[in-house]
Amino acid sequence: MVVATKYVSLLILSLALPPTLYWTCIAGQNSGLKPALGTDSRRNSRVANSSNGPPELTVLLTPLFAADNITSVHVSMSFEPRPELKATSGLFQGATTAASIPALDIEEGSLQVFDAAGPLEVTPHDVALNGHFVGYRWITDRPTEGSVNISYIALPRSVSNTERNGPVLDFRLESGGLLASGFSLLVAPVDLEEKYDVFLDWNLSRAPIGTKGVWTWGPSSEGPTMRRMTAFGILRTFLAAGPVQAYIDEDQAGALARFNVYWLGELPFDGDELSDQIGQLFHDMSDFFDDDGESYRCGWALIVGLIDPQLAVRDIFSNNETHLNASQQANRWLYSVFGRKCDQEQFEQRDFHEADLDGEHVRRRCDTYSRRLDQWYESLRDCDHPVAQLASKQSFLMSSSGSPITTYKFKDSAIAIGYATYLLSRMICNFLESQIDHNVSPMTLDAWAQVLIGIVAGMDTQSQSFTPMHADMFVLFTVFLCANLDLVNIILYVIVPGMLKTYVAGPERGRWKYVKAVVELVVRERLRGRAIRYMIDAAGGDHKFWPLDSTRNIAAFGDYNGPGSFRDVYTINID
Repeated sequence: MVVATKYVSLLILSLALPPTLYWTCIAGQNSGLKPALGTDSRRNSRVANSSNGPPELTVLLTPLFAADNITSVHVSMSFEPRPELKATSGLFQGATTAASIPALDIEEGSLQVFDAAGPLEVTPHDVALNGHFVGYRWITDRPTEGSVNISYIALPRSVSNTERNGPVLDFRLESGGLLASGFSLLVAPVDLEEKYDVFLDWNLSRAPIGTKGVWTWGPSSEGPTMRRMTAFGILRTFLAAGPVQAYIDEDQAGALARFNVYWLGELPFDGDELSDQIGQLFHDMSDFFDDDGESYRCGWALIVGLIDPQLAVRDIFSNNETHLNASQQANRWLYSVFGRKCDQEQFEQRDFHEADLDGEHVRRRCDTYSRRLDQWYESLRDCDHPVAQLASKQSFLMSSSGSPITTYKFKDSAIAIGYATYLLSRMICNFLESQIDHNVSPMTLDAWAQVLIGIVAGMDTQSQSFTPMHADMFVLFTVFLCANLDLVNIILYVIVPGMLKTYVAGPERGRWKYVKAVVELVVRERLRGRAIRYMIDAAGGDHKFWPLDSTRNIAAFGDYNGPGSFRDVYTINID
């Protein structure tokens, strides 16, 4: 599971059996760390900040032990509620269930709340934080005065080897330590969109020697960690504590981008060796995406990051005299048509490319990425390559023009996703190069696309529920990039119907119904001379639940089958 953040990106790899490995990619600056709690320097900095910035929220975590093993965590939190808080208003809330996973469990009788006037009586009420998180909202018995202090003991979830796979959002114990998401350990103020200057610290004064604490935004060894974030952002962080082992990238010490790895227990492989390899990948990707150390994205950034919306809107804005660059203008347009809070926050945080991309920049990045792809391909064994299915005519996908598409299988099905990702990466590089150099033929892209669709057709998609890229995403990007309308029609009339027969219910069926609606739109627009290259769904980004059957608004960026660019808003029906 990948959790992307601004200072630390905590990637948790849950093995089939303990121990659990915690990968922490830290990208940030030391200036974000504050002195220790209670010192005059920290107090002065906070007082100075309070007049200019958002309100403060402090968190102190104290692991509780039995025989040197963590058993639970005492949580102490302090913040000043909004001035308009009334006696019947919600004061704070927590998620008891996160994405169907048991989350916050407060020990009975341990919850204490008080303010400047004394103890506060609070009553829990059922609440849905959004479509994926449900829990309690605690209501006060009177108006509050000054800062509110909340303390309680958070209990871990009991987990066995028979537990079903799922998101690691719970609070669990392992190898004498703990791993927890913010959902399973912390409460938050009721307004999830309100920003706070969050100060988080660990109290390890009574912990066994060698105990460490790690938060998504920093380790305990560097003192209290400060970060400005929303109340919902607090819950989306991750924490680990105990006899945490670490790999520290000494070569990057003091640099803007830092890479560290933390884990609990004995690993079934060489942790330092693997950490070093992942660290090299991290720094290569940071260079590739011009990461300044303050903003790092995992997962989708591997693919989507190569198709920056500014490439699609550069022609539209070429005669615009505004001071905003292409990425800023695309962001402003998205906010004007969707009104999403995430777009407004992204603009305020300047979370976009500061400068427009130019041809030389794109060419240099594509060259770097192509060399990495060459290295990956050359590392494959003979048995890792796809095997063409030539046993009968059923082994081919037929287009409307009669051109056959060969289907492929792999001896090891786990290689299929990696190989498909390789092909899609080749397609993206080819597409970007064709945009800046007209001597680069996009026909190569169609050749990659035919092999990719042949691999998707031969995949066992039902065994790939927890892969980083699902088959439907390979299909969508192929549709966006490929100029061959025959291949797009094979996807629409052969691949998609086959998937809908495979998935008669559940979220996977919803995903393929979504693909069907999008591909139908792409085909209609192609016939009008418009090639959609990238889409953004209005439902994404604001923590909203996505219904399977609905009418959806889509923002699209594209070109007129080559020259010129456009942006438009469409409505698609998923039925």
